[in-house]
Amino acid sequence: RLIFMETVNCIVCDSHINSFYLELINDKSNEKFVLRKCQCGLIFLNPRPDLNEIKKYYSNDYLPHNTQAFSFFNMAYRFVQKITFYLKYKTIKRVMTNLPIVKLLDVGSGDGRFLDYLKSKSNLEIYSNEPYYDLDYPDSKYLEDSSCDIITMWHSLEHVHNMQELFKLIIEKLKDDGFLILAVPNIDAYERKFLKFNWVAYDAPRHLYHFNYQTMKKLLSKYNFEILEAKPIYQDTLFNIILSFSNLNFSNILKTLYLSFISFSKILINKNFSSSTIYICKKK
Repeated sequence: RLIFMETVNCIVCDSHINSFYLELINDKSNEKFVLRKCQCGLIFLNPRPDLNEIKKYYSNDYLPHNTQAFSFFNMAYRFVQKITFYLKYKTIKRVMTNLPIVKLLDVGSGDGRFLDYLKSKSNLEIYSNEPYYDLDYPDSKYLEDSSCDIITMWHSLEHVHNMQELFKLIIEKLKDDGFLILAVPNIDAYERKFLKFNWVAYDAPRHLYHFNYQTMKKLLSKYNFEILEAKPIYQDTLFNIILSFSNLNFSNILKTLYLSFISFSKILINKNFSSSTIYICKKK
């Protein structure tokens, strides 16, 4: 079928100079997509489906959007998701101020399950900015400029087509002393070199960019943000390893256990080997 593709410059340094990095095949459509590496170090999809075309890849069988609860992978995802909700809230709680009401804007909220979880927590006023779902939450456009205490993006930054527009929103809505919390896959994940093309976090063409600490720091600095803390998301390593196997037969279960043990051992030595990273940031 005809795919409407666009060629883009690097979102970090604006350069058009990049080199071939890896060719990926979408496991549903068998379409080929190319990752390229910029001279600044960022790895990104180029060319890529444009903003209208990309919507076709967010169907109901896309796991974060899938409400069919009876496949093994879906059940595993929902189980891990409950643990993740608790850990996300712990991260948010660490940076919450002592204000009577803390305004939180979540960008890329998906189906809103995490926002539903937050509804049970005290002194949080929740807003959402989600391009693909109609959520029953106030949209960010109702927020006054610079009125947010916290802006969160949980595995959504890597999906954003227009990075300048995104950071314009963040800069306008976030208070000068507010916190930006980002969670993204980590291209330096230890298990990636073993799983190779099958590493689930490549997720072409939905994942447009693949960050590590250095490229994330450069991107944030471009928009006058600094990283206060970077910490691994441990559960993502196990979950990404499981999902990277097309089926969990006995052989793959053994491989999963072995690779998980090795990966967690490496992460304990160097947190930069985790599958995903949470960045806690502030304006400079």
